[in-house]
Amino acid sequence: DMHAAIKKVTEDYDSMKFNTAIAAMMSLVNAMYAKGSVTRAELETLLILLNPVAPHITEEIAELCGFEGPL
Repeated sequence: DMHAAIKKVTEDYDSMKFNTAIAAMMSLVNAMYAKGSVTRAELETLLILLNPVAPHITEEIAELCGFEGPL
């Protein structure tokens, strides 16, 4: 669930538990694969969640997808 992932990643970042934050994002990606599709809003949310640990690639992907401004 997207909202649970946002909550978990936010809490993990605040606690500096980056490995569990990444694990939560991996679970989110797996759920997206299982669903077989991803909305534009879901992709943008994933990029925002991933941005603190992978800023260069997430900004590049956001630009390629046409998202406005920095993440």
